[in-house]
Amino acid sequence: MQSISKLEKSLEIFPDNHNAMVVLASALNAKAFLQHDPEVAKQLFDRSKTNFQKALELDPGNTRYRQLLDAMENAPQLHAQVVAQLQAQGQLGGGGGGGGKGVPGDDDWIYDWLGWGILITGGIALVAALNAKGGAA
Repeated sequence: MQSISKLEKSLEIFPDNHNAMVVLASALNAKAFLQHDPEVAKQLFDRSKTNFQKALELDPGNTRYRQLLDAMENAPQLHAQVVAQLQAQGQLGGGGGGGGKGVPGDDDWIYDWLGWGILITGGIALVAALNAKGGAA
């Protein structure tokens, strides 16, 4: 993803920008949920968690960062559930013989993954925003 590489370049220039770290961590998290390979997803989740931790170190009083970091604890298990669900529905490749190319609907799993990634990332952000708003009142 081009956005991830641009955020990483931004952090090379401004290494203490905790806001960019959180955005990068969120992008890595979303990308992880788009992976069907659990090892690739785990690497992305680990990178995401590292960025959330660094952001929290730079802004230790930020409750939103703490909530996002805490939510990362469940991300690999949630990813595994999503993958299992898609495999059960037959939407993730797990074999089969190369047929079906050009058949309408074969790429529907991409949209499912994108939807799950957006839903999960949005849910985490919403919970964090609501808690931050509640903490400020």
